[in-house]
Amino acid sequence: QTRVMMWQVPRFVDRWRYKAGVVENVAEVRKWQDYDAWFKAMHGLGYRSQTLWLNAMFFHQLNGVHNSMAPAQSRDRWFTVFVRKDLPFPKLNFQPLGPCQTCGKDVRSIQSFKDGHPKPYGNKYGTHGQYWYLCPHCRNIVHPYYVPASTVINWDHPIYQVGDPNRRQQ
Repeated sequence: QTRVMMWQVPRFVDRWRYKAGVVENVAEVRKWQDYDAWFKAMHGLGYRSQTLWLNAMFFHQLNGVHNSMAPAQSRDRWFTVFVRKDLPFPKLNFQPLGPCQTCGKDVRSIQSFKDGHPKPYGNKYGTHGQYWYLCPHCRNIVHPYYVPASTVINWDHPIYQVGDPNRRQQ
């Protein structure tokens, strides 16, 4: 039931016939019992799709442009881009910039799934996840640049422990 709102996407697409769209959710959306039926409905409406598994902490550098609205947090996300079959599909090649320790330079890294392909569900970034990024030259692991949470914290605001009875109501 937690994903029931996903059915609003094909409903709106059927009504408005959008040229393209992006649907975003948690990485675990693949566990949803209606996942395959949902895709079948979208494809049945005349759309092609590509699914991307990305971590939001790297979105500060989409298409080489600094994105000041990027979340300063590590959140693994599922994105699916839909485009009408009569239109060209966009180039979806997210390659975050990061330092290659072996090559000694910044590179546009390449997403690599550890077993060669995405898992059926819950694809996550990092050492304990299902994918990481590699240098396009030497194929060693690259940890892309990210925006630390400290850049968006107001350090002048008092900090209280959750549940502290002395916490001032806001």
